[in-house]
Amino acid sequence: MIYSDRDIKRLLNEGRIIIDPAPDLATQLGSCSLDLRLSHEFSVFEYNRHPYIDVRDPKQA
Repeated sequence: MIYSDRDIKRLLNEGRIIIDPAPDLATQLGSCSLDLRLSHEFSVFEYNRHPYIDVRDPKQA
């Protein structure tokens, strides 16, 4: 289901959606999304000759 920004605010206020710590709705709430950050760190991966991994191919999986 896709919720509007109004629905997201209402569900947060009702406690039907719980996010800890509470998001800053002024900067994180979109028209039908809520931006969340899992960490302040991220990884940069080395170049790989495969643009993707095909899990059906035993050599790549």
